[in-house]
Amino acid sequence: MGERDFDTGQRVPVVGIGPGSDDYLTVGGRRVLRTADVVVGFTTVLDCVDEHVGERLDCSYDDQTERLAEFGERVRDGELGVAVAMGDPNCSGGQFVDRVRAAVGEVRVCPGVSSTQVAAARAGVAYDEAAIESLHKRGDCAAERDRLRAALPERALIVLPLPWQTMPEDIARDLLASHPEAGDRRAVVCESVTLPGETLTRTTLAELADGADGESAFSDLSVLVVQPP
Repeated sequence: MGERDFDTGQRVPVVGIGPGSDDYLTVGGRRVLRTADVVVGFTTVLDCVDEHVGERLDCSYDDQTERLAEFGERVRDGELGVAVAMGDPNCSGGQFVDRVRAAVGEVRVCPGVSSTQVAAARAGVAYDEAAIESLHKRGDCAAERDRLRAALPERALIVLPLPWQTMPEDIARDLLASHPEAGDRRAVVCESVTLPGETLTRTTLAELADGADGESAFSDLSVLVVQPP
């Protein structure tokens, strides 16, 4: 079927666009975006790939249910619809993927590059040897916190904070409450990876835990990497 045959079926692609830089958008993702009739996603995500997109269907946390319902109707009417997620939909995008699936039926997740992958590379941590958790979700994160605490003595950690609620300083304090002996573990906070304002802050868990209790020193585009013991 040519370039439109991205899926070899009727499933709606959910494309991971990478951490934001166009350099990290896959060739396949770029192709399917350019052949779509309509692309749905959060405004901040769509802005990153605007040059590859024709008609946009922007949504926010407040209106995503209604916008995805509209998207589903258009797909059922025969339009080629594509949904976009920041990074890799398999890493912290599960809730959005579920909402797209509820709106359209079957989906095909098209992996991208996650900011966790880039942060691991920046910090020199082997991705497959780290415990990776995302706190960037709605709902309780007790299970994710438990897994991080259990992994800390033996493994590196890669954590996506919950913007403005559970930031790198909060995560460090939580880890040290269970493992005070880990205060000298090296940590790297990666902000805005792949973007022009990218910064790396190299510190320790103890120094990070001593940071401001309340207003974080870091942005909402942060990834915390705790290096192995």
